[in-house]
Amino acid sequence: MRTPSEKTPQQSTTATSHFARLRQSTVSRTVFAAIAAATLIGTGLAAADATGGNATDTVAVATAEAREEQTQAGRSDDRTEAEASDDATTETTEEETTATKEAEPAAPAPDWVTPSKAPISDVFGPRAWRAGEMHYGADFAAAPGEKNFAAADGVVVQAGSNGGYGISVIIEHEDGITTVYGHHSQLLVSAGDEVKAGDPIGLAGSTGDVTGPHLHFEVHMANGDAVDPIEFLKDQGVKL
Repeated sequence: MRTPSEKTPQQSTTATSHFARLRQSTVSRTVFAAIAAATLIGTGLAAADATGGNATDTVAVATAEAREEQTQAGRSDDRTEAEASDDATTETTEEETTATKEAEPAAPAPDWVTPSKAPISDVFGPRAWRAGEMHYGADFAAAPGEKNFAAADGVVVQAGSNGGYGISVIIEHEDGITTVYGHHSQLLVSAGDEVKAGDPIGLAGSTGDVTGPHLHFEVHMANGDAVDPIEFLKDQGVKL
């Protein structure tokens, strides 16, 4: 595994080529500075001969100017190399960050999800308003036409009219668990379809034994017993 400070062969080659171009540029500027120095010295000597001045002083001034120009060129080269080094480091860091993000695995899909985005309107248990009649599921106050979803991966074993459930869907999951979705106005799946958690399976409605549009949702264990679907989903890590 490569640590963040290590460079790939491609990154090293890129950096080497970058510095090679800088060195070539540096040599060119140094040669130019030398030529300029010689020119200044020659000009100083010619000027001294023409005016009868002191050639030594003229040469000294020309030499000092040439040295100053070489010094300035050297400083410029140093700054350019430092900036290039910073640029190369920045490019390497950005490439490593991108590579790390690409290497990170995608988050796994959840095993269980809520069957409706609507709020819960009734819970599992005896209903006082129906003389203690047992309610084997939980209701979601889904508006007509609102999508209902498969709570987990599975196979559709029933899709269609189903007595008091109205137009319903039953899905069989791993370990023999089944989920029931009642009172649809329209179905989006058929018996035999394989579904994934979160797949739309139908549109909410008010078919069957209802007092208004909603999704009725049940969870049955492998032995057929109905369990509190809200508590079951919470146990699977679903936030409701």
